[in-house]
Amino acid sequence: MAPEWLTLMSALLASATAADGGGVRRCVEVRASSQLVPVGSEVKATCVVRPDCPLLGGGVTNMELRLDRLLLARGPVTHGNGSVSNGNISNVTAVVKLNQSSALLTCCLQTEPSPSVCRLEGGLEVRAGLPPLPPGGLGCQTSLTLPSTMTCSWEPDPRDPLLRTRYTLHTRLGESVEASSYVAPLGAWRVVLPRSAFVLFQDMTLWVTASNDLGDATSDSITVEPMKLVRFEPPLLGRVKTDRFGCLWLEWSLSLRQQFMSRKMTLEARLRDTRTPSQTPSQTPSQTPSQTPTWSLATVQSKLVCDLLHGTQYKVQVRACYQGSPWSDWSPAQTGSTREKAPVGRLDYWMIEDEKDKRQAYHSVRLFWKPSRGFRPNGRVSYVVTTDTGGRQLCSTAGSSCELRLGRRVKRVFLRARNSAGKSAPTPVPLLPLQARWAVSNLTVVSHGDHALLVQWKTGPGPTGPGVSDFVVEWRPLLKINSSSLLFDLANRNQSSLLLTGPFEPFQPYQVSVYPRFPGAIGRPTTATAYCKQKAPSSAPDLNVRSMWQPYVELTWEELPLQERNGIISSYKLSYWADPKHITVVTVDPGYPRVLLKGLRRVTSYSFQLTVSTDGGNRSGSVITFRTLSADASDVGMLLALSFSGLSLVAFIAFTTWLRYQKRVTVVLCPMIPDPAHSSIRSWSFDTLQELWWGWEDEDPPTVSLSRLSLTELSQKAGWWEETSDLGDSVCSSPLSPCGSVSYATVLCGAPYAGQRAGGAAAFRRSESSQPLLEEEERYQNLAPGELGAPGDVIAHQPFFFGEGAGSDAEWEEFPMLRALGDGWGDSGLQPETD
Repeated sequence: MAPEWLTLMSALLASATAADGGGVRRCVEVRASSQLVPVGSEVKATCVVRPDCPLLGGGVTNMELRLDRLLLARGPVTHGNGSVSNGNISNVTAVVKLNQSSALLTCCLQTEPSPSVCRLEGGLEVRAGLPPLPPGGLGCQTSLTLPSTMTCSWEPDPRDPLLRTRYTLHTRLGESVEASSYVAPLGAWRVVLPRSAFVLFQDMTLWVTASNDLGDATSDSITVEPMKLVRFEPPLLGRVKTDRFGCLWLEWSLSLRQQFMSRKMTLEARLRDTRTPSQTPSQTPSQTPSQTPTWSLATVQSKLVCDLLHGTQYKVQVRACYQGSPWSDWSPAQTGSTREKAPVGRLDYWMIEDEKDKRQAYHSVRLFWKPSRGFRPNGRVSYVVTTDTGGRQLCSTAGSSCELRLGRRVKRVFLRARNSAGKSAPTPVPLLPLQARWAVSNLTVVSHGDHALLVQWKTGPGPTGPGVSDFVVEWRPLLKINSSSLLFDLANRNQSSLLLTGPFEPFQPYQVSVYPRFPGAIGRPTTATAYCKQKAPSSAPDLNVRSMWQPYVELTWEELPLQERNGIISSYKLSYWADPKHITVVTVDPGYPRVLLKGLRRVTSYSFQLTVSTDGGNRSGSVITFRTLSADASDVGMLLALSFSGLSLVAFIAFTTWLRYQKRVTVVLCPMIPDPAHSSIRSWSFDTLQELWWGWEDEDPPTVSLSRLSLTELSQKAGWWEETSDLGDSVCSSPLSPCGSVSYATVLCGAPYAGQRAGGAAAFRRSESSQPLLEEEERYQNLAPGELGAPGDVIAHQPFFFGEGAGSDAEWEEFPMLRALGDGWGDSGLQPETD
């Protein structure tokens, strides 16, 4: 904005000057205490009207002093009849603090006809800036390429350059008092000195001066030897060869333009193992994991480098410098291999049995191994597993694992490493059974950087657990199912944590398990899932909404696939709303992908959105809308559902009862009564009667009487025999006999009969029953009273029996029903007896 204002004011000032033919200078003059001051300094400004100003006769009344658009002062213009005191008509003075790089002081005059218009009559530009600071960071570098040069650079003033600053480099050779100066191009902060300005092996002094309109500033001086500032070209590395164990011969030379420096140079060689870090054994004493070892080379053009690993291929590079000068770039790499020796040291192992084959006649085991800290492969190695020190070979591989099937009698195997020079000593691997013994608890796995995991656990009773020998920590990626991806590490019995350095990939799940090893057994593991780095899930689950009954709404969703989680799911958050201004959020446990919402309004549209979160972020799913049902539809549906359930339960109970008590229910509803016209009482057996019994299982069937035998005593009365009260007594008391049935016959005996000797024939009386069971009804007429004998006669006083020996056949032929009863009792072994 300021440059535009200055341009406008300059144009107006020039226009006014041209209009008056140069009279502006004679009319108004603007003066300042200084036209260039440091930023923030005060400037005294004055506006003076000269007595010979031709505008005084035009009714000029006031004058104003401005700094750009800012009004500084205003004052009246006084004048008389041509008489002027002190040679001036009037003036206005102001003091202003200048905080900008450039500004314009102007003076204008106001006339009576139009006092609101101020006519510009004079102006003066004032500037402000900063004095320079001494330059810093002066340094130089020499180049021996043709033509040879030396480049010196420094750091410019870090402040805003309000004023143009010039930089000059000064040099002085040796003890000379004369100095040479080299001006840097405007806006540049370095100078390139030609070869004639320096001597390679002679000291020279250098310093830099910064100058602007407010002053000068000089940097600290430095003294350098141009040769020590040379950055040499990379050396040329020749053939790399070996003639002894653990050593390599290196041959090198400088470039043609720098060979004159061969005896004064310092050279360094770098040898790096070409194998991957996972294959590299423990470091040599001169090597740390974060730094590749280097060897200083002699000034001669060959060097024997020793203390190397046996049978290892190295990538060799060389660089050079001169007495502290910058190192050259590394030379192009050459490869060389040391001679092989037999492997030395033991292997760390981990073997576990597959529990699926625990009952088989063989062991199915997986064996993993890796070099221990003291192991030296001494060449390209492979591994072999045998049953004993010199026995049958079970596995041979260049990898780090084997799957074995061993007989139950095999208790251990032996593991060796071998190369072209020989074999290592065998490492015995016992086959330890997996037992239900626990020693690890409270397992936690946390991220330790982007490519490491920290595993921590606690042991059982006591500081080292119940007899624990050591711990095995194994880990594998969950998205890879091949066994070769499993890795392990060992921790001693006193450890409770272990740092796993991978290889781990971010956002990928890993399963970490800690096994306790006991003398002769392996305990149960404790397992956890971990990520070395987490981020938001790749997607959010889809919501499924259904209305169960008013006012409940159930929402469910499927768990995210493992490859889309990108971390451990910490929570689900369900947001729902009927009005976007009032949103309700429900947090759901990550292990329970379901939520039941209560208290929702009826016949209302709700929006639902699910957000899934991990420690690395969260992801929200799409918004779905669901309208709750009306009360009537829900209530009717519930009533119908409950009614149907009740009827189904009753029908099920009735059907079950029918199946269990089918015969008994049939007997009650449809009794099985034999047809007397087509049956005989002789065919009625005890089993048949049992089938007719419909009582419960724990009740005994009652005793059934199909016939009844009444022994009646007749009292002697004058002129007649009289029957006792039980003559013709009904047998309806039997539950299986239909009411109205009576005895078919009654036996009449003379009274008293008990204990009397036999005398006379027995008399019988026919029943009044109308049942047509008797074959010849006319043969059984009621006996007349006179036929029973005279009063006082004993009709029958001896006991009689049914069955064998119960009487003559002629007597029983008269009563076929009683004969049938007698035969039935005879068949069953029963002998009813009447005293």
